[in-house]
Amino acid sequence: QPGIGGEVVPHQDNSFLYTEPQTCTGLWLALEDATVVNGCLWAIPGSQKNGLVRRFIRGEDGVTFDRPSPAYDPKDFVPIEVKAGSLIVICGDHIHQ
Repeated sequence: QPGIGGEVVPHQDNSFLYTEPQTCTGLWLALEDATVVNGCLWAIPGSQKNGLVRRFIRGEDGVTFDRPSPAYDPKDFVPIEVKAGSLIVICGDHIHQ
């Protein structure tokens, strides 16, 4: 719902849940109808084919990314509108927000 929670920036789940080999698969369950009006997921079609863009690293001095976040063109994102109860399966390398 608009106004609840914080803004989610474009990201790949594998950035945060990195494994070797890469095995991250995201599951997103719509608790209510998700539309562009109330905040559905948005994704760049086919972006998972380009691999991991950057990694989140935990070290002795805290946490950081191994490189800056790329700039994404908002026009590349498409909405994923679904009905309540729908389950979206996301490859760990798929860029979404």
